[in-house]
Amino acid sequence: MSEQEQEFGIERCTCGKLKTEIHCPKCGRAHYKGMPSLSFKTLDKDGNEYMMPVYRCKPCMHIFTEFQWQNQCKAKFNPRNIPGFSTAKRQVKVTHDDRIKQMATPVTELDEVNANRKRAGQLPLTQEELDIIDGKVTS
Repeated sequence: MSEQEQEFGIERCTCGKLKTEIHCPKCGRAHYKGMPSLSFKTLDKDGNEYMMPVYRCKPCMHIFTEFQWQNQCKAKFNPRNIPGFSTAKRQVKVTHDDRIKQMATPVTELDEVNANRKRAGQLPLTQEELDIIDGKVTS
């Protein structure tokens, strides 16, 4: 938990989601649908009666209540649920930089001309032929 989260009293579930964010206790995803027809009356801690909402997870189809996602979450811990915890963005950037270095080989004029000729369905030129076309070599 970061210092800012401690300062503001932000609590997290065992899977890394915010305690106040509705999520599936089985898979940890927050894609759900409320099911008011399955809601039922129950008593809260003070003995007051209220309607317990029931939800269905869209990806895994698990049906769960408010009590289950707040207190009985069995979803695996996922670092992507915590901002600043994941290194996924840095890894993607490193692999992207590596690709740029691999692709940054110097391109010669001959390579460009031959690439254009290949797209046009023509045979590639040699360096001598290119020099003759450019007028660098007099015959």
